[in-house]
Amino acid sequence: KPVGLNPCPGIQDRGGIWKFKADKLNQKFPADGVQVATGLRDLDAMDWSTSTGLYAVMHDRNGTAAQFPDLVSKDEGENISDELDFIPAKGVAHMGWPFTYWDGKRNIRLMAPEYGGNNKTQPPAGLYVTPVAAFYPSHSPLDLMFYKATQFPAHYRGGAFIVMHGGNGGHAAPGGYDVKFVPFANGKAGAPETFADG
Repeated sequence: KPVGLNPCPGIQDRGGIWKFKADKLNQKFPADGVQVATGLRDLDAMDWSTSTGLYAVMHDRNGTAAQFPDLVSKDEGENISDELDFIPAKGVAHMGWPFTYWDGKRNIRLMAPEYGGNNKTQPPAGLYVTPVAAFYPSHSPLDLMFYKATQFPAHYRGGAFIVMHGGNGGHAAPGGYDVKFVPFANGKAGAPETFADG
């Protein structure tokens, strides 16, 4: 069975977000930047909420049940979620990859099998973020936009639209190829809704 490298070289200069000066030329990566997030897997989109700050959507693990069938059943593998995460302005937020994943059905973070997980073991508290919203089974978020206009009804104002292209195949549950909407009220996210499908 695969055993994960620790420390993982994949998150030294990949799987993170860095902030750079907008008015300085010839900056070098990563030396001239300030890292604000790590532990991201296949991040495709970020956007600003005018009320709370920066958010990002990422794809999480694929094929975990096939790779570790004695630890994660096919049904349990379907609960591994893609995430909408808040990126704080200060510090370096850790989103968990590759050490952990988010179980969207149980709403808990679990250790990845490569790092001693068995679909039951949780990491120590406080090391990794809790997603703002989880999408499972994985439907591969491609874009994110906070609604800043007023044409749609009040329910949509300030909320997040997330475009999905559908998972990588083999999912037991149908879905994907849709647009999800996450309502926000007073800076807090509500449950994801399907805005458009098909």
